[in-house]
Amino acid sequence: MIRGPVLPQMRESLWSLVRTRLDRIETGLTLVLENFDCCEGELGPVDGLGRDAMGGPVLVMLAVEGDALLPARALAAGNFLARVGEAFAVAVPEANYCPGVPGRLLLVGTESAAKAIAQVCRLPIPSLQACALEPFRVAGTERFAVRWLTQPADADAAEKDSAAASAPSPAFVVPPQRRAVWQRLAAICERIDGGVLVHGDRYVRRITWNGHLLGEVRTVGDALVASAVSGMVVDLRSARDVCRFGDQLLRAFAQRAELSIGVRGPSNTDHPGHPGRPAGRREGSDRLAATRHAAGARPGTASGESLRSSLEASRLTPEEYSALGDSAAVAETNGEGSVAEERP
Repeated sequence: MIRGPVLPQMRESLWSLVRTRLDRIETGLTLVLENFDCCEGELGPVDGLGRDAMGGPVLVMLAVEGDALLPARALAAGNFLARVGEAFAVAVPEANYCPGVPGRLLLVGTESAAKAIAQVCRLPIPSLQACALEPFRVAGTERFAVRWLTQPADADAAEKDSAAASAPSPAFVVPPQRRAVWQRLAAICERIDGGVLVHGDRYVRRITWNGHLLGEVRTVGDALVASAVSGMVVDLRSARDVCRFGDQLLRAFAQRAELSIGVRGPSNTDHPGHPGRPAGRREGSDRLAATRHAAGARPGTASGESLRSSLEASRLTPEEYSALGDSAAVAETNGEGSVAEERP
């Protein structure tokens, strides 16, 4: 059963909740210091100084109803970040900031502070991001959803004073040296199935099908780390790494979609009707049909060819062969089996 908002409106109570859940607002966001004062005590301190997943500084500021100094404090914090630049990493060594990663101002509030948030969003603060927490209670547990906010340029004054408008989740921040790798993986996700969704926040992308998690990719510093539901963790550095992780995504999809995808055996005895064919092994046509379905065949092209081409470099470990029903001994003698391969 779900009830109405229960998040306290007092600053101290709100901060006591937010400070321990920064990672739920933005993946990888951690608290470094509290009560960060960047305006010589005139406007009050920023509630927290954080570090994001790429090692950049984040000033966390609460938006509470009735805080008349909030706009001035937010503008002062934004100007401070613009002035200090890379010097911030040297000035706060205990935070382990990465030089070159720009700072941001993160404004966090609730629906009751919508007018105050909208007022701050209209200020010229390039580094500003704002979100509203939507608290609820389910199964006896307090939770909150994060709603990212923006101000549409064509909104009239009445709309801007009433509330900030909902915005899509922030764009996925990918390290420059990993952009080609991420684009390759994103293309594979598109070809697995039309129902596969890639979504998340600034530093994570979750790959799901029909609500079921297939895997996720996180930005950690200058790296992309992929985690499959099987437990495999891959540092995405090359096309081969993408193929390995893509193979895991396809396996997870096949399991959720109740498809049957096999692997090519090492000998010529593995064919329909042969006495040595393992019991229960699907026909090659069934396996290919499943792969084509998972690849999301497109009109005008060979069904599933693009996905198999993307995954052709993937190889299975003995453990993976065993999980699919083949023995480890067979796996050791065959280094060319892939879940995306078509048997001749």
